[in-house]
Amino acid sequence: MKYLDSNRKIKPSLIKFLKENQDLVKEGNFEELYDKLNKSGWQSGRDLTYLLSNKGKRNIFEYFKSKIPFATCSYDIGLYEVTIPDNIEIIEDSAFNGCSQIKELVLPISVHTIESWALADMDNLEELTIKGELMAINDLSIYNVPKLETIYSVAENRDLLYDSVDCLKKGFCRFLVI
Repeated sequence: MKYLDSNRKIKPSLIKFLKENQDLVKEGNFEELYDKLNKSGWQSGRDLTYLLSNKGKRNIFEYFKSKIPFATCSYDIGLYEVTIPDNIEIIEDSAFNGCSQIKELVLPISVHTIESWALADMDNLEELTIKGELMAINDLSIYNVPKLETIYSVAENRDLLYDSVDCLKKGFCRFLVI
């Protein structure tokens, strides 16, 4: 179920959802808000991101406490450089999948897990920085990112990233130690 129509107008179902959960919005408890919303439909989180980011004018990732939830990023949230806050530990399944405008993404030391498809199909991502040591990543976490040129990360991630990131396996991008 999508909550925005083809003209990006809010559908009544999203308005109803936000009214029912206005306490979470006021508290800035976006993780719980997204978890509830994502149970109701595939791309609903992306629609909510577009709305809460004020059509891309505000970086809403600052409002998450420990994870970037499933299907958070919209295809057109208007952010080109994104730095995830230091408190985030997990980039959930499909969190940025298809987020086509981001060119640079920085993951803090606190991120230890990048789930399946989390950074897949990001058509314009050129640079990825992973500041912390990863405990978990799989072959589809960073997949089909055609413009990715450089992954900056700590040396401890080298083997894990070369085993799981398609552009490193194929030699289309490079790994540089920070």
